[in-house]
Amino acid sequence: MSTTLTRLLPLLLLLILLSIIGFIAYATYTVATAVKTQTEKRMEKKHVVMTKDGMRVGVKEVGREGYVDRTQSILVQAWNFSSWTGGWWGQQQQQQQQQEEEKGKEKGKGERRRGSAVTMNGKKMK
Repeated sequence: MSTTLTRLLPLLLLLILLSIIGFIAYATYTVATAVKTQTEKRMEKKHVVMTKDGMRVGVKEVGREGYVDRTQSILVQAWNFSSWTGGWWGQQQQQQQQQEEEKGKEKGKGERRRGSAVTMNGKKMK
């Protein structure tokens, strides 16, 4: 009896080893196909399609007016956030700021200031 068991033992070990390798290969294949389908769905949402010849990318058409509006708004924002105070425009702004500071100093000399709240529209509350 031990002779038949020793003859069948290598065969059983081979079958167990092949079944483990087969299971690992099947699991790898199913994960890879799931990742592929998920990736294709996400790429289609972004208008990118994989074909046999290569990738095809769908480009969203932007009209001339929309393009000009966006560009102009970006330039206006950059101008508003810039700190350059050169030239005629900068001199005028500096003069206005100095005048406002002088007026504020003159008002505050004789008055005793109390805490005052300011609303959103700039009016002082009593």
